[in-house]
Amino acid sequence: AVNRQTAKLERRFISKEIQPLLEDIDENQRDRYDD
Repeated sequence: AVNRQTAKLERRFISKEIQPLLEDIDENQRDRYDD
């Protein structure tokens, strides 16, 4: 039970950390393609 809770928290933390990075990458790629 403890492991499952920890995994859930880790996943939430990871998605919170990674989502902005992915969005930054998307914007950079979009800028590149617009040229």
